Amino acid sequence: METIYPVEQKMNQADFPPRLWSGLNGWVSLFVFIILYFGLSLGAGFLLNENVDPSWITFSALISNALACFGSILVVNLFFKNHSLFQIGFRKTSMVWILIALSVGVGLMILRALLAGLILLIFPSLLEGTEILQEAFITNNTNLLSQLSTLLLGGVIIPIGEELFFRGFLHNWLRNRLAMWPAILISAFIFSAFHLIPLQALLVFPMGVMTAWLYEKSHSLTAPIVLHIINNSVALSLTIVASYLM
Repeated sequence: METIYPVEQKMNQADFPPRLWSGLNGWVSLFVFIILYFGLSLGAGFLLNENVDPSWITFSALISNALACFGSILVVNLFFKNHSLFQIGFRKTSMVWILIALSVGVGLMILRALLAGLILLIFPSLLEGTEILQEAFITNNTNLLSQLSTLLLGGVIIPIGEELFFRGFLHNWLRNRLAMWPAILISAFIFSAFHLIPLQALLVFPMGVMTAWLYEKSHSLTAPIVLHIINNSVALSLTIVASYLM
């Protein structure tokens, strides 16, 4: 891969945001993501019949998400301009930003719990959509191997993939054309919309805002990835623990 910036060099303010995604390769990446995201999910739904172990349904959904995120960037790198990992955002960051990401992650979990209670108090009908999540992560995960696989995919791999796509690509693409806050809000809205379930979409919007803000301020995907991993890993771990108590 070609490298514009030396790996050990920090990105200067004047170099940020990097102009990596043109109109063409940006639209191609977005198109490939949508095709993979929905195509793989629908394909898995047709292939997995009712006789298949339910844990495979959850596993296939998580794999589809990961392949869409990583695949959309890989296609552009293979057929268009070849960007280095450093250029895309996998850059070292200071421990200060890691600690900020951890603190924000804890704060967001508390905020989301309060926000969920408030939303369900006002719109109790939104609880119905959460049954899909309960079935995917509790009912379908009946053995330790499937639970560990879910935790690895949903708690680590998918956060890395989603930050690569939604911040490393989408936010950066918007940021080359818009001011910081319009780009943050639009990328966070699209990020939340792809979670499909209404209550979940509403609850992940604040995380979309904060991960984009961390990317902007730290000039790296490291802090957003840390925040995202903390959020998903804790949520999935609590869900798995709850499955043993039910």
